[in-house]
Amino acid sequence: DEVDVEEEEDEENEEVLLIVAECVAAVLRTAFESGGLTDSNVDVMLANDYNNGQKLPRYGVQLQEVGNVLGEIVKRMQIRVHKRMVARRNLQMLGNEVDVQMLENLEEGDKRTNEFMDSLSEGIGCIIKAHGGNILSQFTQVCQPFADSLLSMEETAPPLKAVGLFFYDDMIEYGGTGAQVFVDKAVPFMLKYADHENYLLRQASCYGLGVCAEHGGPSFDKYTQPVLAKLLEVIKAPDSRKGTNGSATDNAISAVYKLCVYRHGAVQKQVLGELLSLLPIDSDRLEAKIVHYRLMQHLLQNDAFSQEFGDKMRAVLQKAAISQKGLNQTKGKYDEDEAILSEHTRRYVSSIQ
Repeated sequence: DEVDVEEEEDEENEEVLLIVAECVAAVLRTAFESGGLTDSNVDVMLANDYNNGQKLPRYGVQLQEVGNVLGEIVKRMQIRVHKRMVARRNLQMLGNEVDVQMLENLEEGDKRTNEFMDSLSEGIGCIIKAHGGNILSQFTQVCQPFADSLLSMEETAPPLKAVGLFFYDDMIEYGGTGAQVFVDKAVPFMLKYADHENYLLRQASCYGLGVCAEHGGPSFDKYTQPVLAKLLEVIKAPDSRKGTNGSATDNAISAVYKLCVYRHGAVQKQVLGELLSLLPIDSDRLEAKIVHYRLMQHLLQNDAFSQEFGDKMRAVLQKAAISQKGLNQTKGKYDEDEAILSEHTRRYVSSIQ
C-alpha cells in the first residue's frame, strides 16, 4: 500500500512538472513572438531574416541572464532523463518478475517525460532564436554537453536523442557563422539516425541535414555527397510515407532542395528537376509552406533555377494551390497553420493562373 501511495505521488508530481514545463514553453514562445515574428507566419519569417535585427522580440530573457536560464532548464531536463533511465534499469533487473502493470507504468512515465522534454526544448529553441550567435558560449557550456550525452548513450530513448539533435538544429540555423563549429559534431549523428524507425528522431535528423546544408558553411562541404545519398535513400525507402514517417520525408525532400540551392556546385542540376516531381509536399505543413514559398521566390527573381525549371515550379505551385489541406469549409478560407501555401504564395499563384 505504501508503494502504491508513493507511485501516485510521483505521478501527481510529474503531472505538475509537465504543466510547469508547458507554461515555460508558452511564456518563452510568447516572448520570442513579441516582435511579430512567428514560425507559422512564413511570409514574415522568410521575408525577414531572424538575425538581421528586424522584428526582434520586445521582451524575453535578457542576454545577461541566458546562461542562468538555460542552466536551470537543462538541469531539470537532466534530472528527468536520469530518473527515466533508473526506472528502466530497475525494471530490467527484475527480469521475469516484470508484469503488465509495471510495463504500462513505465510506458506512461516515458510518455510524460517525452512531453516534458519537448516543452522545455521548445523553450530553449525560442531563446536560441531570440539571441542567435550572441549566446554561442552559453550554448557550448550548457546545452552542448547535455545534447552530446543524449546522443552518445545507447540507452537514451529515441525521442530524447531527437531533443539533442533539435538543440543542434536550432543553434546551427540561428547562430550565424560562429555556429558552424557544431557541424562536425551534429552531422554524423544526423546521418546515423536519418532513417531511424522512430519518426521524431528521423525528422530531427532530416531537418537538421537541411539546416546544415543551408547554414553549415565550409564545414559542411565534405558531407554534401554522403548527405545527398542518405536523403535520397530516405525519400525512396518503402516506409517513407508509412504512418508518421511522412513528415520526416517532407523534411528530407526539403533538405535535398537546400542541397541543390546552397551546394549547387557539388550537386548536379538534374537532382532539382527530379526533386520537383516529388512536390508539392503536405505532411509537414510548415516545411511545405517554406519550400513552396521559396519556389515562388525563384520565379519572382527569375534566377538560374527558374530559367531552367520554371515550368515545373509553376506546375508544383498550381497543384499545391488546389489542395484542400487546411481549408476550413465552413469559413471558406485556409487556416494559416494547416495550409500548405502561405497567403503570399497563394496570391502569387492566383496571379499566374
